[in-house]
Amino acid sequence: TLTGYLSIANNFLTWIGEGIPPDEMDLRRYFVHRREEGIRDSSLRTTFAVLQKLYESNRWDWPFKKEDRPEAPSESDTPAFTREEMEQLIKNRDLYSKGERFYLAIATIYAPRRIELARIKKRDIKDNTLYIDTAKKGEKRTHLIPDEIMPHILPVTSSDGIG
Repeated sequence: TLTGYLSIANNFLTWIGEGIPPDEMDLRRYFVHRREEGIRDSSLRTTFAVLQKLYESNRWDWPFKKEDRPEAPSESDTPAFTREEMEQLIKNRDLYSKGERFYLAIATIYAPRRIELARIKKRDIKDNTLYIDTAKKGEKRTHLIPDEIMPHILPVTSSDGIG
């Protein structure tokens, strides 16, 4: 994350060239430039925050107010699979390996991020409980595992792809 922030600041300073300290119009032109490059709203929001910190650390006047920061994007409600595709995945579960059934069960019930799913180890499953280290801010989540899906979780071993 720090490397990404430094990269944002460096890209801005490189783009701005000799005009130090950059003024409000420089910032506005840079934000327009980034928009034209196709930057996503969430990335533009991060860029705004990083550049604000850059200004503060250099004691330059930050020309914007808190409400000028780009709005956070709304959550997408588009599922990865359609309802019909999910039904087919579940109906065909007997065709899958133990590892695939494990991932299908966990993914469809708890909807972890891919990295969270990949990090699940055998030690994270105890007494019908799943412990997930979240990818965001490193918080732990605890989920009860229903008896109905335990048969798809218990037989999974490291040879099935779960560490």
